[in-house]
Amino acid sequence: MSTLTSRIVRYFTRVPLPPRAVSIEADRVAVASVKRRRRGRGTSSLHITGAAVEPLPAGVVEPRFSELNIKDRDRLSGAIQRALETSGLRAGGAWSLAIPRQATQTLIVQLDEVPSSKRELAEILQWKVERVLEVSTTDLRVAFQRLLPLNGRERYLAVAGVEEIIRSYEEALAPLNIRPGLVIPMPLAEVSWLWLDEPQRDGLLVTCDRGPGDPVPTIVFTRGQELLAVRTVEAAVGTLADEVHRTLVYYLDKLAPRSKAEGASGDAPHSELEAILLIGEAVSGDDVEASCRALFPPERLPTVYALREIKLVEEGDVTLDHIAGAAGLAAMCLL
Repeated sequence: MSTLTSRIVRYFTRVPLPPRAVSIEADRVAVASVKRRRRGRGTSSLHITGAAVEPLPAGVVEPRFSELNIKDRDRLSGAIQRALETSGLRAGGAWSLAIPRQATQTLIVQLDEVPSSKRELAEILQWKVERVLEVSTTDLRVAFQRLLPLNGRERYLAVAGVEEIIRSYEEALAPLNIRPGLVIPMPLAEVSWLWLDEPQRDGLLVTCDRGPGDPVPTIVFTRGQELLAVRTVEAAVGTLADEVHRTLVYYLDKLAPRSKAEGASGDAPHSELEAILLIGEAVSGDDVEASCRALFPPERLPTVYALREIKLVEEGDVTLDHIAGAAGLAAMCLL
């Protein structure tokens, strides 16, 4: 079975992924480069070889799905240039690009039957996307990623963005001679952090939009190096901690592998959730750990990682949270 990385290459781009990336958000840009280093005896590890974050003034980028996001291309390009100078990375050449989640729409498309041909599959998926978004796919840039089947049903992740809007992000890199070969929304760039140690069990990413407005979390479940479920919570009921708690309950009820419990008549959930990754400042690690203790047995508690608590350098305020999209996307080509 091919990994998600190879599938992303197949569906999103024909250009090999470079180990360097730019991420753009409403309030900041970041650049990062990643390299694999040998540790001996056939083992290796990934290292960030250059990274920097540059703040963006309010109003330069206003992420939206249906209208142009970039209000001042020169200031955006200038911020990326300053980040490159700070990081010591050279402009030019092929890079990957992570754009705000709000600039795209992410859908889960379920199929009751598997089409007999790839052409029929593509037509059905495009028709379903047009029906939900009420936009012709001729005006969109759409990519499809097969998800792991659930309850015997084939499922696909559809990521769609208005072509003119996606192109405007690419054009902001043109003054720097940067050619973005892969363009994906931020959560799909950040999710690769769950795969850096090649986990074989399940993982959970909780990431929140940054910038003006209330934080909107995107929740991604993985199994090994495959996507299991993706959800954007546009209207949370209660706090974000409550939403994460409900998400963990849903995992145990619907997504966790089932096994026959001794003396029980039915199958019981057998949690394989190994790691929970928190990106953004809106979700408290303490709250998530409290939910885990309430829902999981002590011997199967997932480990919670809050990237905002890990500084990139000892001195300064930049944390791994700030470069999660850029560094995660740069690492994809090396996984």
